[in-house]
Amino acid sequence: MPAEPSYRRVADDLRRRIRDGDLRPGDPVPSRREISRRYRVGDGSAQRAIRVLRAEGLVTGRQRHRLVVADTPTMRTLTDPDEPWPHTGDEWSDITPAPGSIAARLGIAPGAPVEQHTQELTDAHGRPTHIRVTYQVPGTRSAASSREAVVRARAAEPGEAGVLGVDVGALLLVVEVIHYTTADESADAVDLLLPAAVWTVRLD
Repeated sequence: MPAEPSYRRVADDLRRRIRDGDLRPGDPVPSRREISRRYRVGDGSAQRAIRVLRAEGLVTGRQRHRLVVADTPTMRTLTDPDEPWPHTGDEWSDITPAPGSIAARLGIAPGAPVEQHTQELTDAHGRPTHIRVTYQVPGTRSAASSREAVVRARAAEPGEAGVLGVDVGALLLVVEVIHYTTADESADAVDLLLPAAVWTVRLD
């Protein structure tokens, strides 16, 4: 009978420790170096064991941050894409060429410059919940009087997955919003990126 792969042995033991309460929600997960030393496995096996636990939703975290044991997933429901979120993480802005879909929503030519403002939104403990990306024509700050919103599903890209603490290719719900001025012109376009494993959307 073939020997059990070393990464599976490591994942099984860490899974048991999580389920037995030895590692509680919010506790740091052993690093790859610690796993390699404790279980006498190579770095590749340690990394693969962690990927297995992430895929199962047992551990979570962002790129370049220490992984922690995940809470039991709590489903959230988005009903109002404009409702203020109480907790924010990092945020940054860039001037970038407008992709075709964003240009169409803003009523500008594809490739025209847009200001892209990205916010990482978190829970009360600083763990990522979703991402908000706002696109505006540089120098415009028009008040919005109405909106349109649609929901699409797609796979998480590498940068998004790193911020959200999910695997590349994990299913995201994307709420695409256009805000309009009183003159019925586009004020901005907003994308909310929500991991489908813990979010549902029911727009009012």
